[in-house]
This record gives sequence, structure tokens and C-alpha cells, in this order.
Amino acid sequence: MEDPQPKRCGKDQEFPSLKEALAAAQDGDTIEVHPECPPEIVVIMEKDVNIRGANCGPSGEPCITIQVTQVMLPRIPIKVSGLTQAATVIVHTGPDPIEIKDLIIQGADGYLESLLQCDCRLAGTINLNNVHIQKGGNGLLVTSYTNVNAENCSFISNHSNGICVENGQVNLNACQVSQNEMNGIVASVVKKGGGESIVRMTTTTVSNNGAAGVASIFGGWVFINNGCTITGHENMNPGIYMNGPRSICHIRGTAKVEKNDLGVLLMQRACCHAGEGTIPEGANGPPNGTPARLSAFDGCELVEDDGTEAEKQEKEWSRAVVDGKTTGQKSIVDMRNRTCGVTPDTGPGGDCLVS
Repeated sequence: MEDPQPKRCGKDQEFPSLKEALAAAQDGDTIEVHPECPPEIVVIMEKDVNIRGANCGPSGEPCITIQVTQVMLPRIPIKVSGLTQAATVIVHTGPDPIEIKDLIIQGADGYLESLLQCDCRLAGTINLNNVHIQKGGNGLLVTSYTNVNAENCSFISNHSNGICVENGQVNLNACQVSQNEMNGIVASVVKKGGGESIVRMTTTTVSNNGAAGVASIFGGWVFINNGCTITGHENMNPGIYMNGPRSICHIRGTAKVEKNDLGVLLMQRACCHAGEGTIPEGANGPPNGTPARLSAFDGCELVEDDGTEAEKQEKEWSRAVVDGKTTGQKSIVDMRNRTCGVTPDTGPGGDCLVS
């Protein structure tokens, strides 16, 4: 249920700026952003506050823009895996989800920090609905067990990655991730014992980014499901990029990887599952060039199924490596091909053992 008396900020409102509204807010409050809020940095520190735009256009598009112009460090420094501080920092510690909706979050000219960082630390949930993040460094940075659900959102024209997940989870539905200068989406584990890094996508388009469309690296997990399209990546950049022996990528259902200069690039003993028809023959390759469905380095494998049967085993092993329960000297490819000192009917063992 929405707060019946939200704290309003903007011209001629109770609070002239979002920063002042946040300072006065209590857990469970809703802040409603009205036109002519001044450009500013927004830091939400350990308050469970919902934020929404005051109104939308005739087609439901948000009419309110929060412009970020500078970086202000929070009162309690947040370590972001060695990266610089993000601009809008949400530290959510309460049991109930918080919501941000009907807003544009946009960096000022030349702004190079992350625009929205979600850092919950206690597996909190943040719901984004009709939020459009553009012209930052990373658009969305998710860390520390945070679960972000994004629906009808876009991550466009950021100077680095559209979405970067480092020990957290992002679920995308009906979203667009396009025209970012580096990767569209990156899932990577940067801290052992810090939880998985997972991206699940449904009915989402990832297109025309400067590097890979979707990257699963260093133990990241990506599940690309019905209605997703990964397309338009040029200059021999792949639609899907995987690196590392414990990374997971499953492409399923009606998802399509097509019209990229390279469909899939696999490196460092990576294993990718692709369901029937998800990476059509002849659908990837440079214009007027040779079709390029797959480039796989030694020790890598593209498995022609949707990964459903293998998912549980792959997750268990990848999680065990991240948690330090096994050395991870072998890879998911080794597990599949039973080169871990086991027979096909006994499950993983030897260096692949999950104990």
C-alpha cells in the first residue's frame, strides 16, 4: 500500500530537494518527486524509503528526471569491490521490499560514476518499475546480496556497462539494455563468500552495446529466457561473452541471439548451454561477411540444450568454488565430460567434488 501522505519535493513543494526530503524521511515513507528538483547527488543511507515520480505521460512514460552532477561519499563508506563510489546509493536493511518507480535517473554531461548502486547486505529487495537510467558510468550496480527486480525499465547510453552485478541478483522483465559504451549486462563474482552474481531475463532486449551484449565472467550466472533478444553488437563483438570455468549461461525457450558480428565467444574453459533455435545458424556474422555463430577457445564448450538438466549440478559446483569449499581447478566442461575422476552414473567427484 502506498503512503497516503508522501513527502513531496520539487518547486513549491514541502521540500525543495530530494536530498532534504530524504533527510526528513523515516523507514516506510514514500517520497514523491515533482518537477524542478535541483540537480544533485542522492544518498540513501539505511532508510527503507520508496521513491516515485509525481506523474507520467499519456503512454505511461516518466516525466520526472533526477539529474546527478557530482559524487558525495556517504557518511559510512561503502566498499564497492574496489570500484569507485556510486552516485545514488541505497543501503536497504529492512525486511520489506522498497520501490523506485516512474523516474528517469540521468547523469550530467561527462558523469562517469555509477548512477544507481543497490547495496542491501542482508539480502534485501529493491523493485524498480518504469525507471530509466542513462548517461552514467555503470547505469545500475548491484552488490552485497541485493535482489533487484526491474520491470519496464531501460539502461541506455551509459559510459561503461548498462547493468553490473557483483555478488547480487537482478531479475529483468520487459526491459531494454542498449547503446552502452561497454557491455550491456555483466555478471561476475568479485568476492569469494559474498554470494552468487545472477541475472535472469525475460522479454528483454539487449542491443547495440559497444562490447558484448551479455557477459558472464568469473563465476557469474546468466539465464536468458523466453522473449529475450540479444542483437546488434558490431566490430566483432559477441552477443554472449563467457569467461571462466565456473561461469554459467543458459539460453532458453524463444530467446534469440542474432544479428551480432559474433554470436557467442567462450574463453577460459567456459561452458554455455543454448536451446534449440536460440542461436540460429547463419543469423550472426558481420554484414557481407562469413557467418559467425561461435568462437570457442580450447577447453570451452557450447552445449546444444537449454541447460535445464545440468542447472542444479552446475550451480552447486560453482557455489562451492565461490564459497571456498572446493578448489575449482576443474571446470564445468570437465564435469560434463566426466574428467574429474568419476563415472557417468556417480555425479561429480575428484577435483569437482562438492563437499
